[in-house]
Amino acid sequence: MPDPDTQTADVPATSDASRVRRLIADGAIRAVFQPIVDLSRGEIFAYEVLSRPDLDSGFDSPADLFRAAQETGQLWELESVTRRISLQAATKWPANVKLFLNCTPEVFGDPRFVPALEHDILACTADAGVTLPPERLVIEITEQASELAIESLRHHLDRLRSLHIDLAIDDVGVGSSGLSRIMLFRPQWLKLDRGFLDQIDSDRLKQNMVRFLVHFARLSGVKVLAEGIETQDELTALIGLGVRYGQGYYLGRPAPRGESIDPEVGAWAKTRWAKAADQVGESLHQATVARLCRPATLVQPTSSSTDAAAMLDAEPTHAGVVVFDGRRVVAAMSRRTVIELTRNPATAEASILQATSQVCVAPSDATLAEALHLLAARPDNELASPIVILDGAQVMGLVSVQELLGAAASLRSGESGSRFGLPGRDEAERRFAELIDAAQSPGVSHFADHCDAAFVDIRRHSDLAGAFGGQEADRIVSKLADLIRTSILQSVRASSAWHLGGDRFLLCAPPGSLAQPLRRLVDRFDSTLHDRTCVQPPSAMPVSAPRATIRALLIPGAVGRVSCVSDLYLIEQQLRRRARTMEHTGQTARSLLIADHRLQRPAARLSA
Repeated sequence: MPDPDTQTADVPATSDASRVRRLIADGAIRAVFQPIVDLSRGEIFAYEVLSRPDLDSGFDSPADLFRAAQETGQLWELESVTRRISLQAATKWPANVKLFLNCTPEVFGDPRFVPALEHDILACTADAGVTLPPERLVIEITEQASELAIESLRHHLDRLRSLHIDLAIDDVGVGSSGLSRIMLFRPQWLKLDRGFLDQIDSDRLKQNMVRFLVHFARLSGVKVLAEGIETQDELTALIGLGVRYGQGYYLGRPAPRGESIDPEVGAWAKTRWAKAADQVGESLHQATVARLCRPATLVQPTSSSTDAAAMLDAEPTHAGVVVFDGRRVVAAMSRRTVIELTRNPATAEASILQATSQVCVAPSDATLAEALHLLAARPDNELASPIVILDGAQVMGLVSVQELLGAAASLRSGESGSRFGLPGRDEAERRFAELIDAAQSPGVSHFADHCDAAFVDIRRHSDLAGAFGGQEADRIVSKLADLIRTSILQSVRASSAWHLGGDRFLLCAPPGSLAQPLRRLVDRFDSTLHDRTCVQPPSAMPVSAPRATIRALLIPGAVGRVSCVSDLYLIEQQLRRRARTMEHTGQTARSLLIADHRLQRPAARLSA
């Protein structure tokens, strides 16, 4: 083995050091930006910056460059250059688009990092004189950071939070201590590694793991981003699992300037998300089996198992076969069962009908509850056979017992009806739908036509949960629910309140009766939690406790202004944007009460 101290061993390192130094001096590196998509809106939410060495730099890839910079002690200088390039580019983007900035643990742990970052942000100004707000930044730290670096990384968290800069843990699922690192850093973002996504549409274990992480993130106020999405099937599975943010070649490739998402892909993702959200909100007596249906191959009763297997080979997305004699469904069998039959010489060439049991058929509009009743009536030896779904006389496809039970369990777990002592979103939307229908009918009552509505939520709730954990954040939401009961429900005649999920509440009351009670609610919340948001975190991670404040959005005459419940949510979004503008300009550090009178009908304005 050569002596590491010999001149020969030093040549590659010296060469690498010289090439890295020359690249930094010449600025022979460029930034490319890959879109991050909000799947619920089908729009670009952020860009991740990726560094690329010039073709004549002597480095074959970014990994080769950063390896050389690390080995020659020049990571700090290299990342300083890429950081300034990235920040300058971000100033030209729309104000609501975030920048995900990669940072190696070694640089992040350097005492110079946060001061240098603040200096670069202040020095970064667009051509029109527009500066880059720090809250548009997300710093990505790889989950594979060394344990030595971890101890130094956390010392910057306090300052980053005070600047409202988010932290993301990258490559979640790759490192051996990911959960402990999440507990240590309390990030606002989790980026799922590509390894979770590969074939997730057919891998139940991966689905369960992602489902667990999404559930954990919701409880903790953390956002989940899946990177490396390459196919529509992967995207479909992730949306179904509740992953709201996505990144990958299927959504957009890295480009020198901000790339736009394909409008068709964006529209498809938005529609798919809305459909998934509606399904989550359904009950066992509302959700239909048609949404679980997968296509099937039709075979004749005389077909052998080998024939059926060959036909399935030509249709890789089909769930199994349906034996159809031209007039009626005779039998059904899953893909796995067909393959198992072909492995046995006694059944491979025999008629497939000989190996099937009694068929179970359900119409496409059957509910999950009805399908479960059908399943319960089957003999024990037939429970594993799939259910055939018919649209009239036409075969739609198959639903496996596992899919049916999984969907039923998922819906059932969300049917608790209420939380924090208030009815849930389904009840709220049913009530407002009734009021909207009444307002559009002849002889409408004054209350139905002009009743007020208000949305109330906790500002920066995710920061609270990220800093102190979901349990403490839930305590604050519970306190808000208590104040809603005492300030609104017990003092305003004919008022109602619902918990929409998370930290959001919806209120309804007769016209003109919500403004003053909402002001009392805001004042009481501030005085109750003044300067004491949560218990202090462990001393090992000192942070400046974010202060809990609320946002009350009043919509006078709400029912008379909308044609459906979704219109009410659109007004809420407009008011949220107005509130965020006030927050970003520093106009308030206390709870907000914003009323929207802009779109009232003339009759409503005259009666005010």
